[in-house]
Amino acid sequence: MVAAPRRRHARTLVLACLVALLLLVPAASRNAPGVAAAPNPFAGSPWYDDPDNPIKGQAEAWRQSRPGDAALLDTVAHEQYADWFGSWFGNATTTDFANRRVTQIAATGAVPIIVAYNIPNLNCSMGNGSANAATYAAWVDALARGIGNRKVAILVEPDGLTVTECLSVAQRNERFAMVHAAVRRFKQNPLATVYIDGGDDVRNTPDEIVAILQAAGVGDADGFSLNVTVYQFATAEVAYGHDVATRLGGKHFVVDTSRDGHGQPGGVWCNARTAAIGLRPTANTGDPLADAFLWVKPIWQSDNTCDRGDPAAGANFFDYTLLLVRNSLAMFTDLPADPTYARQINDLARLGVVRGNGDGTVGTDAQVLRAQMAALIARPFALEFEDDGTPFADRGAIDPALWRNVGALAQHGIARGYGDGTFNPTGPVLEVQVISFIARGMVARGTWQPAIADNPALYPDVPASSGARLDLLTYRANTGAIPSRPENGGWSSWARPATRGWFVQAEWQALDPLYHFR
Repeated sequence: MVAAPRRRHARTLVLACLVALLLLVPAASRNAPGVAAAPNPFAGSPWYDDPDNPIKGQAEAWRQSRPGDAALLDTVAHEQYADWFGSWFGNATTTDFANRRVTQIAATGAVPIIVAYNIPNLNCSMGNGSANAATYAAWVDALARGIGNRKVAILVEPDGLTVTECLSVAQRNERFAMVHAAVRRFKQNPLATVYIDGGDDVRNTPDEIVAILQAAGVGDADGFSLNVTVYQFATAEVAYGHDVATRLGGKHFVVDTSRDGHGQPGGVWCNARTAAIGLRPTANTGDPLADAFLWVKPIWQSDNTCDRGDPAAGANFFDYTLLLVRNSLAMFTDLPADPTYARQINDLARLGVVRGNGDGTVGTDAQVLRAQMAALIARPFALEFEDDGTPFADRGAIDPALWRNVGALAQHGIARGYGDGTFNPTGPVLEVQVISFIARGMVARGTWQPAIADNPALYPDVPASSGARLDLLTYRANTGAIPSRPENGGWSSWARPATRGWFVQAEWQALDPLYHFR
């Protein structure tokens, strides 16, 4: 399915406009819990391997002339992607194609993922949306009839609620009413899970997007979608989404991870050359409110010409697909030679936990400072944006975001500081402390149960005075063993500063059962 042009605009929507539009929404609609979120539609379902995926065809075309490139394309040719429906089909064709596509995917047991993308003034008139509200309603009905009463996930109008700078308040109100009506039409199918546009963590604050979603009828939807076609880190989107979902009474959300492996590339939205493949489609998101990481954006399609001669919007751009794959296989320039070790770093980078030094390196042999540790723990546990204040008095010149993460870990009992009320944010994290912080984090999020009795035969080098004995046993009980450290004696480095590389190994081992990295 060819996608229409996409453009990302600077954030200009302000709360004053949101207050104005919310005054037009009945209070009961804003405050009522609405439809309870449906069970995760992707849980337990297979992912669809499309025999007609264009990447497969291009890999075969290159098999003899460019065998190395063909092999790289093979690595991303079997993932499920979303099917986009818009103005490029008439209503009759929309109904027919939706029926055929849903039938084809559902026959395998997978959940069809449909994107409805045809709102009037699409992307502030850049695209080819419907002419008006009446034609849009007719098109929505045509798409809904093609889907029928079958299990499906529907993402309604990516950008439709968050790219509205060109619209007046009255036009925004009409836009929100159209989205709400579309939600109600799609929800006539009792097996449909419907997500409306939630933008991303950069475009709107949680307060702003909650107001937008309420105005657009999220109460009648199952939740919202995040990061569609853009590049924000998955961990950042999960933290943001969890905050928003909680404010909405427990609505669920999905995150587009198709190109977010390197995070937002300096504000570039169009075929960003530093972007990388993110986590593969999965329902293992690490958060009960996050239903799935999806590949919503087809990674073989161009965003637009980008003022540099790239293919037109929606056209095939397989050399860019190759770039995304290559970037994802070498997230940093100083990856270790050991392939397992390198993969662990890449996995946590694609998740958004490890973000490097800003110069393309990760510094595996560098020591981890205690403030840096706070970020490495906060990111995968959806605590990155939590701001509860920090009880410690020794911030110094530490970055505000890192200090906020320290406070979040203290609030959840993960970071405890020292008896004199300090945290020592620029001090090194010891190896035994790495295990303690990870174990406490997994316990705090409810994933692990803490050990309650010591076993002196395990890790006998670590004394009780370290305060870490039970944390070590908690980690061991849930992961099998502390990586590359003997458990029956001989862990002489337990009190030495941990390197970033070893921290990654220990954290990857704890997170892999949660995310099922692949």
